[in-house]
Amino acid sequence: MQPRQRVALLIFVTAIAAGSGILYAHRNAPPACGSAPTLDRVTAALRSQSQLTSIVISDIRTLSNGFFGNRYECSAAVAEIRSDVTADDMHWHQIQYSSARPGKSPLTVVSVTVGPEIPLPPKSPSWWERLRAWL
Repeated sequence: MQPRQRVALLIFVTAIAAGSGILYAHRNAPPACGSAPTLDRVTAALRSQSQLTSIVISDIRTLSNGFFGNRYECSAAVAEIRSDVTADDMHWHQIQYSSARPGKSPLTVVSVTVGPEIPLPPKSPSWWERLRAWL
């Protein structure tokens, strides 16, 4: 093979692999923990299970799974919004939720478990603050 043919073949194989990964993520992978569809379903579940009307979700974390998994295990802190109450004074609860797409189903199943009351999670520093602290 000529060097040009090798480069062309490498570009072709890379494009096919990237396209396959994107197609998988679009069609088969469940939505990530912080995605809008997942958070919409979590909010709806909290409203129906816990009778919460106005909800704020903070400190969203992925506990397990990766790009090619069929289920995400997530955690977050949730509080009900009340007028004239600061975030520090709200009653925050730890929640565990999972996002799964069973089989080839286009629908995502989200299950939510509300845990104990916790203090307000600290604000994570921005990349600029982390860089300044590192320097």
